[in-house]
Amino acid sequence: MKIKKLILIALAFVCIATITTSVTLASFSSSINTNNVVTFGNISVELVDIYEQQSSVGPGQIVDKVVSAKNNGNNTEYVRIYVEKYWSKDGETLTDKDGDYIQLILANPDLWVDGGDGYYYYQKPLKPGETAENLMETFTLDPDWDMEGYFNLDGNITVRAEAIQYDNFSPEMNENGEIIGWWDIYIQEYNDGAVDVSSGSGENGQVVFTENAHEFVSLPSDDLFLNFKNVMPGDTVTQQIQIKNDNKDTVDIYLYALQMGESGYTSAEQKKIADELMRLMTIELTAENEDGTTSVIYSGPIYGESADYNMHEVQNAIRLGTFAKGDSLNINAKLCIPAELDNRYANAVAKIKWVFTATGKDEPIKPPPVIEPPQTGENMRLKYILVAVVAAAFLVMIVLSLFSKTKKKDEE
Repeated sequence: MKIKKLILIALAFVCIATITTSVTLASFSSSINTNNVVTFGNISVELVDIYEQQSSVGPGQIVDKVVSAKNNGNNTEYVRIYVEKYWSKDGETLTDKDGDYIQLILANPDLWVDGGDGYYYYQKPLKPGETAENLMETFTLDPDWDMEGYFNLDGNITVRAEAIQYDNFSPEMNENGEIIGWWDIYIQEYNDGAVDVSSGSGENGQVVFTENAHEFVSLPSDDLFLNFKNVMPGDTVTQQIQIKNDNKDTVDIYLYALQMGESGYTSAEQKKIADELMRLMTIELTAENEDGTTSVIYSGPIYGESADYNMHEVQNAIRLGTFAKGDSLNINAKLCIPAELDNRYANAVAKIKWVFTATGKDEPIKPPPVIEPPQTGENMRLKYILVAVVAAAFLVMIVLSLFSKTKKKDEE
């Protein structure tokens, strides 16, 4: 009986070995880290003030003094110039003396409008690198003035240029359509730590699961969001990314995000500001479906939890779908910059990593075909021997079976 069991077990192992060596199925996965670098522009203005100090000035005398403003920032802006006229003695301002005796001679009164608040408002947007037409080129003292009580005093004209962004801002207008104010906007001092900030390229990004290897490539660079550059408060910018499978294997593709570590920034302060921006800016990712509709993948802070979903870290990866060879998906990203951001964020850089992951199964790997050896006389003898052994094994099994039955009858 034990011999029978051993034979059956041996035959079972032969069958299992035959099955497990017929195919091999292996799983694979691949991922790529792509960058999202959001750079902020700035608003910066330079005062043009050309004046040579005079030893003395009398009533009616024309004195040269050129005042204007230049945009040395990265974005189009509105500019205004504050003008204060006053008298002083030994550096002390004399509040009881009338500054209106000092008269400005406006060079372009149609382009610089007096807002009645001490400012002259330039009526045209000023592009980066441009200098406005001159507010003034000369000044004089009232020609009918007798200067009684003003002898040996110093006359002063103090000017200050200010700027505010052109995009996403509407200045205050009068009934003639002239700019006369910037509402109650508080103009902050801007400490210009200017950096080289390029504008968005308008080029779409692409993530491709390659044809000849289980790996991703990103095009045209590892920064997929080339349009998210030189953004300003109140901006809404968009970028399209195409996900494509060029590989012969069908894969599931997932997306999640990771925040850039401290090594990605030049200073701890830059990293701190970037962390603030990541939670203030919002992003919406939508997929274009084959039927022409769109579906929202994620909507919320560019980093941090939203009310509906937190897509950050690998455990929260979003499944973008199953992609056979040639399948693709267009994803539209819309980035919204809060309008209330102030000069603290000028020239800031915020970075995040988008991680695309593909998983799938390799095709079954079949064993190589059995190659029949040449039919020599020796091979034929081996075949006969093998057949005889197999036949003998079956004969033994039959005898054991009959012997078992006979034993049972004898026992009865």
